Amino acid sequence: MATTKDYIGIQNYNELKGEKVTYLHTGINKFDDFFSFKGGIGWGTLNYITGSSGAGKTTVAAMLSSIIKDHKSAMYQRESLGIQVRDRNENLDFHKNCFIADSKTCPHLDNFMDEADEHGLKILIIDSLQVVALDYVEEAGSEKAAEKMVYMMLLKWVQRTGGIVLLIGHVNKDDGFKGDNGIMQMMDSHLEFIYDDKAGESFCRFGQKNRLGLKGNDNILFYNFKGNGNGVEFFTEQEWRVIFQRRDIFEYIAPRMQEYTDAFKDKEGYREFKSEIKAFQKPLLDDDSINKYQLLGMMLTKIGELVEEYEFIK
Repeated sequence: MATTKDYIGIQNYNELKGEKVTYLHTGINKFDDFFSFKGGIGWGTLNYITGSSGAGKTTVAAMLSSIIKDHKSAMYQRESLGIQVRDRNENLDFHKNCFIADSKTCPHLDNFMDEADEHGLKILIIDSLQVVALDYVEEAGSEKAAEKMVYMMLLKWVQRTGGIVLLIGHVNKDDGFKGDNGIMQMMDSHLEFIYDDKAGESFCRFGQKNRLGLKGNDNILFYNFKGNGNGVEFFTEQEWRVIFQRRDIFEYIAPRMQEYTDAFKDKEGYREFKSEIKAFQKPLLDDDSINKYQLLGMMLTKIGELVEEYEFIK
């Protein structure tokens, strides 16, 4: 028996209607290309951000908020005060569409979400999931259930407004996801910020999810906090290896080469010996196809040959 439906039902693919995903372009082309196949952050997406301590998650989030001037954005900072975030990022241009709230100005996530509607915000940055979820533990019965409540609240906001959420979260002692893995799988993307203490380098990549782009080690973007006026400078992996491995040569390898060759400075022919080393080294430093390990090996081989030729060691 036929009944009147209050829903659309199944459709042929060709009958589907609706808006295609559009993208927010930050103006930083490398970051936009990294984030999605079509460039930029997808409107109507909920993005989860994690990272090791000191990796700069909050700094990068604040930078993004400061450079997106055509849309209203706000950071809800529950792990420090708004004025502290501003002072740590005093080089950023916090324009008229850039807002922040903290535990003093919005004690509860509900307060912040009300403010988001009142101000017509399009981009929300929330730090962090685990802390704001504590607002709902009593109601939800557990931290895990409270985190799901927060997720559903933000998802409904995204679906209603078409806005963007960047939700920062904690990691465990191994820098893995701390929390319900089911929440992770429901996100549109999971962006990891990683600081490698041994290598002295910071990079970001998409971990378990990236519905609109590449994930894993096939899509890595390096960054540092010493570059342009935006406070953060991004580099492709190829740029990073060329630029900063060159820097490593001068900072680490060159002084050790100097120490080794200085051991022969009292020998006859030392000046000519040094000139030959410099002449050999110059074209190698200009050759981007040679990495620092290859250069080190070639230089040591050449120095050994010259030491033998000049008979510094008999």
